[in-house]
Amino acid sequence: MTGFVNFLKPPKMTSTQAVSIIKKLSGGKKCGHMGTLDPFACGVLPIALGKATKLFDYFISQQKIYRAIFKFGIETDTLDLDGQITNTDNQKISIEQINNILPQFIGEISQLPPKFSAKRVNGKRAYDLARSGKEVELKPVLVNIYKISVQDLGNNEFIFDIHCSGGTYIRSICRDIAHKLGTFGVMTCLIRQASGNFEISNAKTLQELENDFKIISCQEILDNFEKCFIENERDYKLAINGANFKASTNSRKHNNLAFYYNNTLIGVGQKSRGDYYKLKVILD
Repeated sequence: MTGFVNFLKPPKMTSTQAVSIIKKLSGGKKCGHMGTLDPFACGVLPIALGKATKLFDYFISQQKIYRAIFKFGIETDTLDLDGQITNTDNQKISIEQINNILPQFIGEISQLPPKFSAKRVNGKRAYDLARSGKEVELKPVLVNIYKISVQDLGNNEFIFDIHCSGGTYIRSICRDIAHKLGTFGVMTCLIRQASGNFEISNAKTLQELENDFKIISCQEILDNFEKCFIENERDYKLAINGANFKASTNSRKHNNLAFYYNNTLIGVGQKSRGDYYKLKVILD
C-alpha cells in the first residue's frame, strides 16, 4: 500500500503515536509522518505509507498555514501550556502595538527553536535533553514568514494566522513578538490548517479512518509538480533501474520533477546531464 493519509491529529497525541495508529489501520510495514506536529497542537498531519515514505525530503520543506492563540503576560519553559511558568508581568498589549511590529516578522527571519522541540542536538532530541535537566544549545535558523495577521480576543489573548515555510516554530514567533513588545508570551492553542497540498478541510479524524480507511495516491498529491513524460519502454526500464534516461517536458526546472510512463507516476527526479534525467525516488 503506497500513498498518503491526511490525518486530523487531535491534541495530546504525539506524531509518533499517530503514525503507529495509521500503520495498524493500514496493515503496512512502512509508515511515517511528513513533519512533526507537537502533542499540544492539532490539525493536519500528512502520513505517508509504503514507498511514499521516500518522499519525505520533498514534503518537509513544504509551506504551512497555522492558526494560533498567543496570550501575553506569561511565559513557560516550553512556550506553550504544557510547560512550567517561568515569567509573568501585568502589561496589557493592544492590537495596535502588535500591528506596529508585525512587519519585522515578515520575510526571511532568523529564529531560535524552542528548547523543548524535536530538533536534534548531538543525535538526541532537544526535548529529551531539556526534560532531563540538561542545558540545550540550539542554533538560530532562517525561516520565511509569507503572511501574518492578528485578531483581538480580549484578556490579552490574540489569534494569529501565519503562512510560513517548513521548519518554522510558531511558539518561537510567540516568544519573539512578546519580547519585542517588552513582555512575555505563551501559545495557548495551535491548529495546523495546511501542510503543502494537505488541507484541514479534507483531513480525516481517527473515527472516520476506522470506519472507512482510504489513502490518497502519490499521483494526486504530486499533481502540482511539473511533469516529464517517458515515451518508450527502454527509457522506462532505465529509469526504474536507477540509470539516466530521456524524457519529454515543457518545464524549464531541473529539480523536483514528476515522471510519468503510460500516464502513471513512476517517480520524482531531476535533470542529470544534457537531455538526460535521473530518478531520486522510484515509486513504481
